[in-house]
Amino acid sequence: MSIVQEFYSIAGTVLKDQRRVPSIRVEAVEPTPAGPRVRWTGGPTGHRVVSVEDGTRWRGGVGPQVLLEAISRTLAVRWRERTPTVPADWSDRLAARHPRVFTSGGPYTCPGWASLWAAGAEWIEEVGVPPGFATDDAKAKFGTARWHHHADDWSDDVADVVEAIETISDGICEACGAPGRTRFRPWIETLCHTHNTEPR
Repeated sequence: MSIVQEFYSIAGTVLKDQRRVPSIRVEAVEPTPAGPRVRWTGGPTGHRVVSVEDGTRWRGGVGPQVLLEAISRTLAVRWRERTPTVPADWSDRLAARHPRVFTSGGPYTCPGWASLWAAGAEWIEEVGVPPGFATDDAKAKFGTARWHHHADDWSDDVADVVEAIETISDGICEACGAPGRTRFRPWIETLCHTHNTEPR
C-alpha cells in the first residue's frame, strides 16, 4: 500500500462519522526533513461530528483538518523510518529522543503506534512544549491511544495535538502501523486485516 493509499484509508476510518464529507484530494507527497508529507485539499472543516452509541451525534473536539494534519505527520514518520520491524526498545528510544515530552519513559503500547507517538512528540516540540509539561501515561485503552499529561501553563495547541493523536489511533494498527480499524476480540484492539486474522 502506498503512502497515499494509507492516508485515504486512515482518513476514511477517522472521519467516518462526518456527514456530507467534501472530497479529500491528495495533491502531492512532498519530501521534508520530517519525512514524506502528504498534502491535500478538501475535506470537512469546522468541528468534528461524533456518533454516540444511542444514535445521537455531537459536535466538538479538534476539527477534521487537524486530524488530517495528524495523519500526514504520522505517515511521514512511518515512511521516514520504513523498517520491517520496530526495535524492541522503541519506546525507550522515543523517550530518549523526546525527553521534554515523554518525561517518565516512553509509551506503553504495541510497536505499531511508534510512529504515531513520535509524530505527536515532534508536533508538540514544534508548537512549543509548555512549562512544566509532563506525560503521566501513554497507553492503549479500548483500542485507542490515551495520552495523559499535565503542564503548569495550559496550551490549546498541545491539547489539540494530543486529542488528534488519540483520535487517529482509531485508524492505525497497534501491531504494525498500517491502516486498521477497531476490532472486538477477547479485548478491544485496533488492527489491520492481517493482524486481525492472526492469533494474539
